[in-house]
Amino acid sequence: MSETEISPLAEPELNSLDELFSRDPFQYSDQDIAKIVNELRRARKNWAQAEAQGKTKAPKKAPKPELSMEDFL
Repeated sequence: MSETEISPLAEPELNSLDELFSRDPFQYSDQDIAKIVNELRRARKNWAQAEAQGKTKAPKKAPKPELSMEDFL
């Protein structure tokens, strides 16, 4: 593992989303909730921009199964 990679076993940074999500949600302060909302809004904006530029992959749709009532009798 290089120095720039973050270990999945590393402790989360204080006030990071990972740290907030690892805590009891009933103990969140108003500031904690505001941080979560702001981070999710930022991520949504980034995703929307990437989608508009065609940089996201559309999920593959599963083919519809061809079933009839006779299959269940």
